[in-house]
Amino acid sequence: MSSQTPTRAAPSAFERLPGEIRQQIYFDVLLDDPECKDTIVSCNSSGVLNPGFLNELVNLRDVKESLYSEAAARIFSRPFRLVFSDDGLRPARFVLRQFRELVTPKDRALVTFVYLRHFTARGVTNASYLNAMDRPGGIEDDIVINVAKDLTTTLQLTRRLFPSLEVLELGIDPIECLKTFNLESFSQAVSTVEAEGWKEPNRRGMRGLILPRLCSLASWDRIGDIDIRIVWEDFYAHRAYFDVAPTVERTTMLKDSILQTLRSEVPARSITAS
Repeated sequence: MSSQTPTRAAPSAFERLPGEIRQQIYFDVLLDDPECKDTIVSCNSSGVLNPGFLNELVNLRDVKESLYSEAAARIFSRPFRLVFSDDGLRPARFVLRQFRELVTPKDRALVTFVYLRHFTARGVTNASYLNAMDRPGGIEDDIVINVAKDLTTTLQLTRRLFPSLEVLELGIDPIECLKTFNLESFSQAVSTVEAEGWKEPNRRGMRGLILPRLCSLASWDRIGDIDIRIVWEDFYAHRAYFDVAPTVERTTMLKDSILQTLRSEVPARSITAS
């Protein structure tokens, strides 16, 4: 009984095209705007992922693995910023985990520029808990621990998914770096920062939930090869629940002190803000 060697399928008409033409077709079909430097991966408040070109890439993988590999290598190796966003203002780990399921480690390793648009505690837990952080008795320790864990997981997942990362941008609310959410305590908290910096005068100190997570970037491997860029945001629409909005001068001072703290504790290649 003779064995037969399986017949290899002949290349399709598309595969017979010159490589540079196939590359251009990938750009034109998969990217809404090939000239755009941002690729946005988002998740709405219901948890539905809007991956842009990723669905088309996955469909291409179902057609033929070699076509997917060729297209993905071209798409992910171009200069671009991968933006993770969440309409519910949850930490980007919700989007990152779904992105991980769609994109192979080989292709994720091509990504060098990531922007986590909403690095905030607001979407992790009910806002009323956050508003109570500086009231007598504060909020329950387990809530604080879980929110902090959620934010930490976001950064850890980012590092694992993108081993070749060179630039990390983080959307940060400077007010949220404090542990206070009302105007009277805000003024007192900023005065404390002006006088004493961000040292921890008690168990929680003035660092709130966000700043300790940012300072944990110091433990990242290759952090000295990464540029950290802070994008100042206002996730809480402060005028909506402050009787008087924080002054520009005090908010500017707060931003400057946050940057100084990060630069002193995180040995990144550079730390800037906009």
